[in-house]
Amino acid sequence: MKDPKIISEVLGSKYIFLRNGESGIPKSLHILTAQLLQNNIISLDDIYPWLTPDDKVMHKECEKNMKDAKEYFRKLQVISVNKTEKEDTPEDPENPTEKYKSNQKLGLCEALLLVGDWNNAKILMNHLPEFYAVGFESIALAL
Repeated sequence: MKDPKIISEVLGSKYIFLRNGESGIPKSLHILTAQLLQNNIISLDDIYPWLTPDDKVMHKECEKNMKDAKEYFRKLQVISVNKTEKEDTPEDPENPTEKYKSNQKLGLCEALLLVGDWNNAKILMNHLPEFYAVGFESIALAL
């Protein structure tokens, strides 16, 4: 296959097929995609639309997390003199590992960093909310 669009569509269909799998996307698929990007066989613009979750979802999630963090900080500043007042228990925190496994864009970002393709990794991180990618341990370690 010499057409980059066809290669991107084949990879994209693989991402879609594996999206609903129990084990998530294998790291080898991310590495393969990163190597194709690094060697300019495909472009990031061709594969990016196939990856999930949508940018709008990640931006909303990031805004919600910032609001929750500000609210938590505000509650830390409040001093309660009434001992009988029942404190709010925080909700069960989301598992960041599960969130990372289901995010194909973060997996590709990590793979790009592992193969040494900083240019495409930077372009991909610019699509995400600010500092979103480095909030995950595996990407921070790859950096």
